Amino acid sequence: MGDGLRNSGDVGNKQFQTLVNSEHPIPVSYDMESTTKDKGGYQLGVTGNAIEGQKINTKTNEVVDVIISESNITINVGVISEFVSDVRSGKQDATEKGEKIIKDNTKLTAFDMAIAVLGHEIDHSQSKNQTDKANGKNPETVPTQKAEQILQDIANKKNNEGH
Repeated sequence: MGDGLRNSGDVGNKQFQTLVNSEHPIPVSYDMESTTKDKGGYQLGVTGNAIEGQKINTKTNEVVDVIISESNITINVGVISEFVSDVRSGKQDATEKGEKIIKDNTKLTAFDMAIAVLGHEIDHSQSKNQTDKANGKNPETVPTQKAEQILQDIANKKNNEGH
């Protein structure tokens, strides 16, 4: 999966480099068995962070850094397979950009989606994402944009194969 992320395009390669060059350990595991029923919905991946502390600007009371000692990423492969199948069948509405990319690009697989989810989750393991979260910003915005770009890059490569 790491090779798939690294070779997906510029955004995927940058996320891969972030993972392998991180100052703190980021083990990645894969849950092949869990379903949407087990997870209570489409939980495609999850990142847990061990937070050592925060640096706060005492004048503005804004968090300027979140110090992470370790992150653990889990990619829910079984749930991702269900998600891709449900988007394709229409059971899950394709209203979000990532869902539309899946629906419009039939060459994309659940494995491709898992690569994009890994790219998304890597962002949650980073201080910037957790600092934004601590300051009340939506911590999903940037990771979701990166996952969508990774998925689109993979789709573009697959659509250009053989041309």
